[in-house]
Formats: sequence, C-alpha cells, structure tokens
Amino acid sequence: MGTLEYIQEVTQIFKDYYGDDKVMLRENPEYPHNQEIIVYWPAVVVTNENGGSETIFDLFAQVPLKEDGKHLREKFKLMRTTYTLGQARSGYTHSHISSTTRLGTWGIPCLGTGPINNTIHTLQNDPCSFDELRTFWELFCRELDDYTQVESLRGGPYIRLETIGANTRRDKTRNFLNGTDNPLKWQVVPTARRLLRSGKLKFSYHHHHFDLGMSDTDFAMLATKAAWEIYASQGNTIEKFIVDFNCNTHILSQGRLCATSEGRGSAYNPERVGEEIIVFNGISFKLSIIGDLGNNINQLLIMDDEYLGSLKTYILYLVNATYGKRNITEDAVFI
Repeated sequence: MGTLEYIQEVTQIFKDYYGDDKVMLRENPEYPHNQEIIVYWPAVVVTNENGGSETIFDLFAQVPLKEDGKHLREKFKLMRTTYTLGQARSGYTHSHISSTTRLGTWGIPCLGTGPINNTIHTLQNDPCSFDELRTFWELFCRELDDYTQVESLRGGPYIRLETIGANTRRDKTRNFLNGTDNPLKWQVVPTARRLLRSGKLKFSYHHHHFDLGMSDTDFAMLATKAAWEIYASQGNTIEKFIVDFNCNTHILSQGRLCATSEGRGSAYNPERVGEEIIVFNGISFKLSIIGDLGNNINQLLIMDDEYLGSLKTYILYLVNATYGKRNITEDAVFI
C-alpha cells in the first residue's frame, strides 16, 4: 500500500466516525508535501466536573499527517469561527486553548495527562503496520471527539467556563483598603452615611479594632448601589454616575467580580468580524460574533477602586473613632 492509499484509508476512518460532511482532506499549508484532515463540529457542549456547561459553535480540528500518509505529524489544533460576545471578549476558543490565541486562528490545546496523549505518541512514532495503526486511528477519532466536550478542572483549564465573559486579569476582589484619602470627599461622605444608616454593613472585631465583616465583593456591590441611589434621587443620569465614579462593567462569577472590558492583549478584535477564516467542503466560514444564547450572565456596574478604597477607609475610621467612646470626632456627627 502506498502513501496515497494510506491517506485515503485514514481519511475514511474519520468519515466513518464523523460523517462525510464533517471531514475534509487538504494540503497542509505549513508542509506542502503533506496532507491534513480537518474535522468540523457545528456545535459542541463543553461540560466540567461541577456541572457547568458552555455551547461552542463552528469548531474545527486540524489533524496533520506525515509525508508517509499513515502517521500523525504532530498533535492536533483547534479553531472556531463563531463565538458568542462573552466568549469573544474572553478569547475563549476552548477551555484548554490559551486566551491569547486570536479568534479564528489555530490554537494548540493543552492535553494534560489524558489517554489521548498515548494514542498521539503511537500515531507519531510507532513503526507497526498500518493494520495495527488503524486501531489507534479509530481510537484517536473517539478520544478527539470526547476531548472537545470536556473541560477538565483537575487539569487546570486556561479559561474556566464560569468566567467566560470576564477579563479575570482585572479581578476586582483584591483588597480595597489600599485607597488613600480622596479629595472628592463630597462623594464619599453621603455614601458612607447611607451605608451606615442602612444597617446592611457587617463588622468584625479583632485586637481592639473594627474591620468589615463582609467580603470585598459584597462591599463593592453594596457601596455602588448606595452611591447610585443618591445620584438617582438628585435627578442624575446613569451616564453621569458612570463618569463621576469611573464605573466599570463586571460579572459576578463564583463570588468574584471580574471586569468585562477587553485589555490590550485581548484576542478579540471586532474589526475582523466578517473575515473569511476557512473554506470547508466548499463552504466559506467567516468570523462571526453572535449574542450570548441562553447565557445568564449577571452584569454589574462597580465603582472604581479609588472610590471604594476611600469609602471603606472613611467608614472604618468613623466606626473605630466613635464606637463605645465618650469623645467622638466632629466628622461623625452626621451619623
């Protein structure tokens, strides 16, 4: 059996598993004398051990063959052409593809220690006959299909399903107490007054000192809501509130606030939408961004760290300076 026969046999194995319309054979652009098999999934539901799931659309796998036509040249790559807005902003091709991979380009997946590694190693290096390799090609088809449907939390995914739509590099749950005195005290004082009168703040007491007995995430949401209620009661617009308090949009994910805005290194470039990515079996697939179908993301406006830090510092200063003491600071009279 010659090279062309091997290529045809391997391609047929993929077609038998995925279907003729989901498999394409073409020349490898990186290795002109080598062929590669492209596999297509219109939609895949990716799930993890926690029961989380995410639907991804128009997924492709690139399976490069060696020049002999029967061995795998290197491990497969994955690419997508259609993303939801949340996935695009996160650079989410798959949980095990780096978020720095540009949308609509091939990404090298992290395979961890899964069984597919052994199969790939055999298909790359084993000198056995093609009849013996056939079994491993059939196994590879099934393991590749399984791989696309799973986010292994144990393996440490690049992007967890729960954080899609968020830019976790701008995590807003860091300590807000680092803020310094804010010259715009007129914004801090009425918000502190409203929070203290609301009875919703929780405090803890350690070593003769009061601190907030609530998470920074809870404080951030509570403080932003209080500030907005004051602004709204004065007839101000949400646009003015966003500008004056330098608010950013976040999502609440696993108890953490994560910014949804794209950083400079984001893989998402809206100008590329509509660009042709791949021609598969005569059909042109272009880069597309669609709405978040069924994705229940709770988007929130949160004040900037500077205001939150000043507000928290001021509240704790008042509480520690006045509670249980005969002489209190003049600043606390408003309470």
